[in-house]
Amino acid sequence: MEKPQCSSPLSPDELARLAPAAFTTLPVRINRHDQQARKSSFHFVKAWRDASQQSPLSKQSTINWENLSSSSPIGHLASLVHPECRPELLVFMAKVFDYAQIHHEIVQPGNESIAKPSLTPESNPQSQAPSEPEAADTLAAMLSPNPVYKRIQLSLASELMEVHEDNLQAALDSASVVVKAIWLNQQDACEPTTFDQYFLSQQAKGKALETTLLLEVDLRPTSAELVCAEDVLAPLRVAQTLALEYFSYVQTVEEQNVGTTSSLSSSLPTKGVPLLMAEHGISKKEALAILQRKIVAAEQEHSDNYISFSEDKTMPDNIRQYVELIRLATGGLHVWASCTPRYQRNAMRSENAKGAGLIGTNYERLSWIGPRSGSGFVLGFWILIVVLVFLAQGAFSSSYRFRL
Repeated sequence: MEKPQCSSPLSPDELARLAPAAFTTLPVRINRHDQQARKSSFHFVKAWRDASQQSPLSKQSTINWENLSSSSPIGHLASLVHPECRPELLVFMAKVFDYAQIHHEIVQPGNESIAKPSLTPESNPQSQAPSEPEAADTLAAMLSPNPVYKRIQLSLASELMEVHEDNLQAALDSASVVVKAIWLNQQDACEPTTFDQYFLSQQAKGKALETTLLLEVDLRPTSAELVCAEDVLAPLRVAQTLALEYFSYVQTVEEQNVGTTSSLSSSLPTKGVPLLMAEHGISKKEALAILQRKIVAAEQEHSDNYISFSEDKTMPDNIRQYVELIRLATGGLHVWASCTPRYQRNAMRSENAKGAGLIGTNYERLSWIGPRSGSGFVLGFWILIVVLVFLAQGAFSSSYRFRL
């Protein structure tokens, strides 16, 4: 990989102080423009809150707008999984991750501000059996029926077009494959009874980070090239999925212990640990230990394969760079997910904060703690990515051209 241009490494001391629960062996870097990402995040969440107050259904909303953000004690999620992202795109990606958080909150059971879209055949009277949806039909189901929130979706798509249109087709191709796989999986989905079944269902949604990287850099690896790197990429995907599952459960339990469980975490508990407990007749502590060992083993498998991958002189440069970006994204995601509790800077609440003063030294505890569960957050994230990419590609004609 070329010498990093936009990021700085996080030292072991910094990780031990700010993310003591993290145990990843992967490199972790943070984008030097994290302050800009945080500022963008703050104003985006505020704009969404203000827009929601215009909605006729806003009184039914249970969202605590003050506390929704993808920030952590170390940095914004976008800065950790996209450490080499150029500043203008990083600002956009911060909004993307915040949108995924908010979207996942507003479709919770009992909150009628936005109806959860149905992609089942029953939603189409003319459809008698499951079939692969057309791109436009899929997007139509994903767009919010609420005009206020749809406007926000369209504004993000417009911004994506302005910020970076060169790599949209690559992201569209990847996003289309995955969202159709998710849709087909929903048609015959049954409640998993074993951890392996549950894990496979999570893995079906597990390439979200890779698609966002296609927006970041113009690599466009071919299927044949990716096959060459599968031995190093597959363990990273396993580590991503398991890390979200592990830390989501740990933090949900901590919320319950201190009596701060949010409506979100209580309605979407993680299932991996309970399945392991039931399947093997073991305790919660033992199940968590199994998950942790699986994460360590996945990273070790990656590291072993990475040695031979690095020494292969025939490997294309774009694949080498792609793998390095996935390594950084996986390490950043692990650290972000491990931060307990999640915090938002006090200084971010100040409308007058500018420049370096925007990021204060104190943290304010949020009313919810963990990352979204591996299933809910990733699916919400995928919904956003596909919506944005399809819109930016002109799948829907729209005159919305504005910024939040």
